[in-house]
Amino acid sequence: MLVMAGDAPEPPEARGHHRAALPAIPYPARVQHVIRRVLQAASSVEGAEVRAFGSSVNGFGDSSSDVDVVLSANKACFAEGLGLGRVSKKDLEPRVLGKLRQELRKRGFTINLFIPQAKVPIIKLSLQHAQDRIDCDLSVNNLLPVFNTKLLKSYADLDLRLVELVQTCKAWARDEGVHGADKGNLSSYAFTLMVIFYMQMRGVLPCLQREALFDPVWYSEGGQRYNVAMEDAGDCSHPGGPVSFPDFARFYHDEFEWGERVVSVRTGESAPLEEYPDLRMKPRSGITDEEWDYFLHIEDPFDTRRNLNCVLAPGSNYRLWEALGRAKRQRRWVERSGPRKAD
Repeated sequence: MLVMAGDAPEPPEARGHHRAALPAIPYPARVQHVIRRVLQAASSVEGAEVRAFGSSVNGFGDSSSDVDVVLSANKACFAEGLGLGRVSKKDLEPRVLGKLRQELRKRGFTINLFIPQAKVPIIKLSLQHAQDRIDCDLSVNNLLPVFNTKLLKSYADLDLRLVELVQTCKAWARDEGVHGADKGNLSSYAFTLMVIFYMQMRGVLPCLQREALFDPVWYSEGGQRYNVAMEDAGDCSHPGGPVSFPDFARFYHDEFEWGERVVSVRTGESAPLEEYPDLRMKPRSGITDEEWDYFLHIEDPFDTRRNLNCVLAPGSNYRLWEALGRAKRQRRWVERSGPRKAD
């Protein structure tokens, strides 16, 4: 049974359109192992489901990737199955995770860290599988990332070069010290979207959400609604064409207008910032107005208010642009005062 987390009334403009069902994503054996153990730990919760998302299943990870899983059920089933008593929507997720810790230990998990006060409360776990240790993050009713995972998996299935280019990009970013949200840099997810968008701009990848505006599919979570419509990758043409990491770097350093346009996989177009009125534009403290004028804006494909530049620390935006300049492998690098804006 599919349970929508934080069910909210369907908005008037959504009526008459489709309601979202969670997409099916194939899981490797190590991910299935984690899911079975979590389900065993939550066996007292009627209708409980466990889904995986992130790099372990989206086609961009490997056998060492952490496994992100989400346990879902409605509030009443959690309360009755875990003996929570009266619990508010706000407190439901941390209370569920707190109650599950003992059962998770019984199923072979090691509890490494419990973060109940995070925006998305999680337990960081580890589990032995054959000769390997699997690191896991467990959340509750946090299902929107499942749709993001399906979207990335669809793009990965369209062109294997995308996976290779994303892996190259992330390795380069780590070497250059411009990777990792915990360090005030862009996340792996943000770099993945940048590569997809670059390949869309080169005419190599289609936009799988192009028809979403005209044929929406609504999903509700936490009192918010999201249009999660996407085309099946098998129904899309794949024109091919040359792509490379130096050209990726050249595109973002020389062609893309930082501060003026938005990296939007959802639209597959290089459109001005003013065409994204819902996109959050609040930089972190300590960032000067001059640096903010050149900030790289990256839209989440489904949570269209979320700007993935929100993690950038002061100076990180400039360091990224400079690193891209070095990555072009040109004979001579022309010094500039900042990323390219419209003339």
